[in-house]
Amino acid sequence: MTYTDPPLPDGYLPKRRFWTPQQRECFDKSLPQWRFAEFMEPRCGKTDPIVVKTCYYFERKSHPLHVTGLLVIAFPNGVHRGWVTEAFPENVPDRIRWKGLIWRSDKCRQVGFKQSLEEVCKTKGLALLAINVESLGSEETRKAIGMFLKARGRVHVVFDESSALVNSDALRARIMTNIGKATQYVKMMSILDGTPVDKNGPLDYYSQVGWMGHDILGYPNEVEFRKRFAEIKTFGRAPFWRKVKEVLQRLEKEGVVKKEFIKDAAERIAKGEKVPDEADEARIKQEKLAQGMGEKNASLIATAQAKKRKMKRGRDWWTDVAIDNATGMPLYRNMDEIWTKLEPISYRATFAACFPDAKKKVYQKRFFQLSDKQRKAYDELLKEFKFTLGDDTIKAEHPLTRLLRCQQITSNYYPEQVSLALHEPCGGLGCSGCDDTGAVESTVPMRKIDPDYNPRLDALALELKLGKPFGVWCRFRQEVDDVLGLCRAMGISVCRYDGAAGPDEKADSREGFQAGKYDGIVGNETSLSRGIPLYRAEMLIAQSNMFSFRTRRQVEDRAEHGRKKTATAIIDIVAEDTVDDLSIIPALRMGHDVSAWVMQDAEREWI
Repeated sequence: MTYTDPPLPDGYLPKRRFWTPQQRECFDKSLPQWRFAEFMEPRCGKTDPIVVKTCYYFERKSHPLHVTGLLVIAFPNGVHRGWVTEAFPENVPDRIRWKGLIWRSDKCRQVGFKQSLEEVCKTKGLALLAINVESLGSEETRKAIGMFLKARGRVHVVFDESSALVNSDALRARIMTNIGKATQYVKMMSILDGTPVDKNGPLDYYSQVGWMGHDILGYPNEVEFRKRFAEIKTFGRAPFWRKVKEVLQRLEKEGVVKKEFIKDAAERIAKGEKVPDEADEARIKQEKLAQGMGEKNASLIATAQAKKRKMKRGRDWWTDVAIDNATGMPLYRNMDEIWTKLEPISYRATFAACFPDAKKKVYQKRFFQLSDKQRKAYDELLKEFKFTLGDDTIKAEHPLTRLLRCQQITSNYYPEQVSLALHEPCGGLGCSGCDDTGAVESTVPMRKIDPDYNPRLDALALELKLGKPFGVWCRFRQEVDDVLGLCRAMGISVCRYDGAAGPDEKADSREGFQAGKYDGIVGNETSLSRGIPLYRAEMLIAQSNMFSFRTRRQVEDRAEHGRKKTATAIIDIVAEDTVDDLSIIPALRMGHDVSAWVMQDAEREWI
């Protein structure tokens, strides 16, 4: 593999010795653009061109794109640290003075931290403020962003891992939109993501590219954008709601509910609104009576549950992308238009293109069978995904909820359950301790199905016996605990990297694993998927998967490096004849195929 040591404009040379040809192409293409999208896969060095471009315009004070600061908003928590500790030190030339700050929500009210923020804002050199996107909900974070923008005056704003904007909560999206609109301070905008497109295909572009300006794609309205680039189909639940209405009418004849509530409930259900308390209460009462509960207690529980939850039904219709019956692929269209619009302001590079001589990943599956107790619990749960309304049984659970609960059982856990029970202090009569409902809500946490035997852990133990440096990702926090316990029982030195680990522990895990302090790193799939180098690992093991192709692809790329001499083994622990091999892996495969087509990537081996 040959590298280039590029003669950048005016003899500018970054500290990093080597750039790939793709990095140089990306830099050259982005240099004249004030808005740009770097869609380079993980480990391709997409941060380097951003830093170099920022430094280039920092030194050109008379240029329209002159900037004095770089604001980085990164996802997930921990990714933003790398900009201050690695990206800037490796790329900013010695002649440029710079000062950076890693934002910490837990320290932002401390006097010393506030002074550090002021120093960054007032520095005469280049300023860098790196923030994690999860902290945007904090008022202190928003004030710090406003302070930085106003103090620096001309800022380059970068969203690292921009796919976090897809399906993001309203508050985060609104804050990011407001930052983008502050054009009096924001002089350049960039988005970075190696996997910008998932199973939603081109529709994922709307929120990401749209953050830099809807004029790029030409569709300020998302509904119009969806109709233009996808075949939209309306799906209905008419048989379901007809069934609900029939049962309500029968209950009315039996005197359980009044006639006016029947019509009102049906209309509200159709609009996706809340069902009236009395109709909802009648339904719950019938459930409890069917379960053998006495009349008094059934009425009490029904009243309490209706008051506390006021259960909300889904719509009887919704829209989604139509599916080709022959291929099973979503039907997207007018792709030439979106490719043409994105071409001038974006750059795509895959790891295989940047490092053609690098060892390819080796994909393997390790199948196991559920224990007798797990199989019994799994089959029983499949039968319970229905609720009883009078004498009639109607499927009511959301499909994703069903799959999630099935997956918990394959990991040897009963799903978490929420239930109502009589409030003993008042005997069900109502008091301040139960909000006058006579009942209290209780949560039964996840608990092990078989404390003595977990075949999924046994399958993992066989892989760990190979003695290679490894990373393990899990879907549930309880699984992370189980894997850590297994490793310690086997005498393996491991570190943790998930939501239960604080910022300092994560930093130690990230650096310690790479330095050889730990033999393995175990964490949540989302936490391990972004901004953490794991190229020391020779095995990455999926103890359990999420449904997101984007997250899956990101986490397995953590171990890649252009000069790595050994191939990385990607191992999936799969429960036979369960949601693992019947639903999750096919969903991941679909996401891969859609993403490869939309991004126009070359065909490659995958799970």
